[in-house]
This record gives sequence, structure tokens and C-alpha cells, in this order.
Amino acid sequence: MKNARTISTLAIALALGVGTAFAEEEKDDTVAFATLPAAVQKTIQAQADAKSATIGDVEKEDENGKVSYEAEIVAKDGGKFEVEVAEDGTLAKVKVDDDKEEK
Repeated sequence: MKNARTISTLAIALALGVGTAFAEEEKDDTVAFATLPAAVQKTIQAQADAKSATIGDVEKEDENGKVSYEAEIVAKDGGKFEVEVAEDGTLAKVKVDDDKEEK
């Protein structure tokens, strides 16, 4: 009887552990700016131009089937920003280097 209880407990723990491991699957891939959808390129470029900045690395993020793009933007004064853009080109958020949100 004690073995059955132990096995049941282990089975439940394993099931919960596996379930949470797959619950929030997120993939991040660095992608070339030229391969981004045109609307995404336009939004990221507009943000860089507004800050007289250059575009650094761009990552494609896929979180539970929802695709977005996050670009690092570096201003001439060295300030860094992260811009998150939805797959349709909608600006989702702009984060300043110190993690304060600008939008």
C-alpha cells in the first residue's frame, strides 16, 4: 500500500513537472533585418530614425504561437532601447536601457 501511494505521488509530480515545462514554450531566433516583414522593418526603422540611432540585433520571438520581433536600437550618445513590434508592424513597446517603458 505504501508503494502504491509513493508511485501515485511520483506520477503526479512528474505529470505536473512536464506540464509546466511545455506550458510556456518560447523561441527566440536572431534574424537579419532584411528578412523581416516590410511592415516590421518600417516600424523598427522609424523608431531608429526618430532617435538618430542604428539598429542592432533583431530577434524573432514565438511565444505560444504569437510572433513578434524585438530589435535593439543604439543612439549616437550610446543610449540603448529595445523595440518590440508585432508581426503586422504594430509597435508593441519601447523599453529604455534602464527598463523604463517609454510607451
